[in-house]
Amino acid sequence: MKQKKSHTNIFRTEVFIMKFRTVTTVLLILLCWAAVAYGEMVSVAVDRANIRETPKINQYNLFIQAPIHYPLRVLGTEGAFYKVMDYRGQQGYIDTDIVDKTRSAVVTVGRGNLRSGPGTSNKVILRAERGVSFKVIKESGEWLQLEHASGSTGWMHKNLLWGY
Repeated sequence: MKQKKSHTNIFRTEVFIMKFRTVTTVLLILLCWAAVAYGEMVSVAVDRANIRETPKINQYNLFIQAPIHYPLRVLGTEGAFYKVMDYRGQQGYIDTDIVDKTRSAVVTVGRGNLRSGPGTSNKVILRAERGVSFKVIKESGEWLQLEHASGSTGWMHKNLLWGY
């Protein structure tokens, strides 16, 4: 009789361990998927995009308007919307149809110098105020070559920017 109880207990323990491993594996897969999705950067792909307080389209929940190439960090999805965060840490919702994966950056300092080449010895060709967004053309060390929606191009140090 004691031997039968012992086998039953061993069986229950083995079943518990298998269930625990399965649940743990599923949780790890979900966490890895969430880690990949979190932090993904998107860029506004239209001239002006509405970022909303809630994932609903109505005139009362407009949060901010963002210009083309405005970078946003994806925090999650809800229906046809991404929950996003901008460089100031403000969170809102944007329609997934009006963003894309274009690399972009926004000036985070009071004024950033756009230069003719990568390096402070190069000529300043434009001074961009905080919040001005650019499309990233290429990277050279700690410098990004940028293009503004107006067509102006130049280089800016990464320390002055967020996104890309």
